[in-house]
Amino acid sequence: AGGLIAGGLTVMADKAIAAAGAVYDLAKSAVAVGAIRDSFRDLASGVGQDADEMLNSMRAASFGMIADSDLMLSANKAMMLGVADNSQELVALLDVARVRGKAMGLTVTDAFSDIVTGLGRESALILDNLGITLDLDRTYKEYAAGLGKTVSALSAVERKQALVNKVMQDSKNLNLAAPDSGAQSFAQLDAQMANLQIQAGQIALPIAAEFAQAAAAAADELSSIFTRVSLSGVDGFGQQVGYAIGAAMVDGVTSSLTGSSSAIGDAFYKMLTDWNPAFAGIRIGNEVAQGT
Repeated sequence: AGGLIAGGLTVMADKAIAAAGAVYDLAKSAVAVGAIRDSFRDLASGVGQDADEMLNSMRAASFGMIADSDLMLSANKAMMLGVADNSQELVALLDVARVRGKAMGLTVTDAFSDIVTGLGRESALILDNLGITLDLDRTYKEYAAGLGKTVSALSAVERKQALVNKVMQDSKNLNLAAPDSGAQSFAQLDAQMANLQIQAGQIALPIAAEFAQAAAAAADELSSIFTRVSLSGVDGFGQQVGYAIGAAMVDGVTSSLTGSSSAIGDAFYKMLTDWNPAFAGIRIGNEVAQGT
């Protein structure tokens, strides 16, 4: 019976830890996306754009197939790398990425990221992922000639604009019709689930912060016990210790959330002596477990 109880408590502890871990991961993701959103708003404001309108435009252009966090991240890269600085330019790039990405077997999310990164880094290799083949030197020369400049006189922004113009020109005959409904529905579901996870993480943030603090204290307490305990001279203690640890984890973590940093230690001592009075008097460091 003791083995079953200990096993049951272990399962309970595992489930509780898994649930807490899931909440913690959601909260961490929400914090990361919050930072991306803050940067998105700052960058949009810096180029005279309304962040909400920009995001809504990209949502529409992606047909809801890209999560908000990925839309904002790619837009941030586009603005910071000098690829695009308004909704119209971002939507135009997204249209091209969506159609070309489909032909190359890429998700809309990856395609949009690749076209922004490829143009921003002036990388023919990255753009090749989308079936875009550019002669960079020739593109720069033609653009410079149109401005009455030499290639060496082009600024970084002008070089990227040359690539953007060339990509848009070479893509003008693409069919920009709405994507296939089947593929669209699956991608939309993925995007909405990602958005939902971030919303859940925002709700969980206060809980996760409190739990993280309490769990850290509880883990430290249990680790201290394991390094200090000496059970020599006690026969048949394996099952009892297993039970005691399982029960102490359940009681201790719960109690830690209320502010008792030594809850696991107290629960551990109590469970040992309640299970078997023979454990009374076992020395743990300078402390002695006391029976009830």
